[in-house]
Amino acid sequence: MRWGLFERIIVLLSAPKPTLVKTVFTIILFNLFAGISFAQSGFLDKSFGVDGKVITNFGENTSPEIVKAVIQTDNKIIEVGHYYSANNSDPFGLLAVRYTADGALDNNYGDDGKAVIQLSFEDQAYVKNAAIQKDNKVVLAGYGWYDYFDPIYSGIIARLNTNGLLDSTFGTNGTIQMTINKSGSFGAVAVQEDSKIVATGGGGGSVFLMRFLENGTLDQTFGQNGYAYTNKYFSFSTCKIQRDGKIVAAGYDYQFTSRRFCLQRYLANGTLDQSFGDNGTVITSYGDDGWIHDFAFQSDGRIIVTGETSDYSSDETSFATARYNQDGTLDSSFGMYGKVTTMFGDSLSISNSIAVLQNDEIIIGGYKQTDTSGEYALIKLTASGVPDSGFGTDGKATTDFGFND
Repeated sequence: MRWGLFERIIVLLSAPKPTLVKTVFTIILFNLFAGISFAQSGFLDKSFGVDGKVITNFGENTSPEIVKAVIQTDNKIIEVGHYYSANNSDPFGLLAVRYTADGALDNNYGDDGKAVIQLSFEDQAYVKNAAIQKDNKVVLAGYGWYDYFDPIYSGIIARLNTNGLLDSTFGTNGTIQMTINKSGSFGAVAVQEDSKIVATGGGGGSVFLMRFLENGTLDQTFGQNGYAYTNKYFSFSTCKIQRDGKIVAAGYDYQFTSRRFCLQRYLANGTLDQSFGDNGTVITSYGDDGWIHDFAFQSDGRIIVTGETSDYSSDETSFATARYNQDGTLDSSFGMYGKVTTMFGDSLSISNSIAVLQNDEIIIGGYKQTDTSGEYALIKLTASGVPDSGFGTDGKATTDFGFND
């Protein structure tokens, strides 16, 4: 997305471990250098919100959590997550909030920019991921449960119209509910070029990908009657579609004593792509423990992933980034044998999102957390995986929002 001579990158999460009863969520926009040698990069864009920040208050005894942001074709920003309020008789709901390109709440969306969606068939519901369609409708994926005494968990997909209301033309009154043997959850969602919707999920001891037609009905031509089953020890937190229509899902494998990076690639019909990794699957050990939270495609089709890695001996968690060739092998030209580990001092550091810029430079966003404070954290890498010294301080930028103990 171009904004004149600069690119704006959005980094937005709920506040790291907020301690306030009145929880808020935030947006940061950073200006990134895109072709002017004398321009500084990695600093807050003062034209956005108030000095580069937006804080949205939901009032006392409320707890909204934002998990994903998507951008409309008109550059409006939609944040999605879930919501709790001790002040309401029906307190739990899915949440979507829309901002104009300059960070103001869009009053044409939901209730003065905020849309809280209650689901009558769930006691509680949570969003884990989201994707935006070409028509700017937003698809949410997550899970919910009902019956406090004998809980039944369901995977949930919901689609919102451009006004923030449930899209009644999708599924049943705007939602899809999936339960297998009292369990179910969707972890990631992606929209194909033909508007079909792919979601990763699990239930009843199985892990799978599912594909739905644009109206929310199961696509029986995908995999086995709409399901592409995979290893029960895999968990996918993100899913995206390649330009050629192949589907890539990423997360972690926990078959052994610790988690490992895990990717799978599927053909458009839901069968594993045998040309990728080991018969469609790539497993990479990263430190003592590793988990992919997000990934992106570079211009040449290489896959760059980011997440977290832990060192048990030092009790440290760091940004973990790796790049794979199109065939699933680690790209030895990137970082140290295909991997880059980034620490932000003596803290827990986890990356949640990644974006590829011009010339395949990379922005990775997440947060750093100590016992007493939490800050948003960014790092910019060159195409070879080296921190960009012209960005922030030695390639890193952090922002404190004041949500500290």
